[in-house]
Amino acid sequence: MNAAGYAAAERGWNDLHELLVRVRERLLGEEGMAGVLSDAPAEDRAIMSDPAWRRISRANTGEALRQGAEGWTDESMALHRGWDFDLKTVRQTVTWWHGDDDMNAPLSAAKRAAARLGQVDLRVLHQEGHFASLTHEAEIVRELLSRSMS
Repeated sequence: MNAAGYAAAERGWNDLHELLVRVRERLLGEEGMAGVLSDAPAEDRAIMSDPAWRRISRANTGEALRQGAEGWTDESMALHRGWDFDLKTVRQTVTWWHGDDDMNAPLSAAKRAAARLGQVDLRVLHQEGHFASLTHEAEIVRELLSRSMS
């Protein structure tokens, strides 16, 4: 879906919206997130197989997409195009965790953004996918807490 999404965004808002309307229907339907991401890496599929994750994901996705795909389209277009500020102006050190098997947000995109940040610690999580932060939450929280105490 991600490659199709990028290609549709290149063609413009209407093409991307048409694609996301179809994906929205699948997400809100019986197949849900696990069906839409059935070709996700094994690590992501393992997370998506958890009944609690499925329940929470279905509720969150349902609420996020309840009114349609317009907001999702707007957000995706904003991420796809240039922003109204330069990432180099971010002064705080950014720690970025990213799975190298992430099919939803490719590592190459994370590396491009990280290269434009002034101070970045890009932590590549090997053989992990889009939901890697869920299995590294303790590490992430420790990092954030250490900054708040400095």
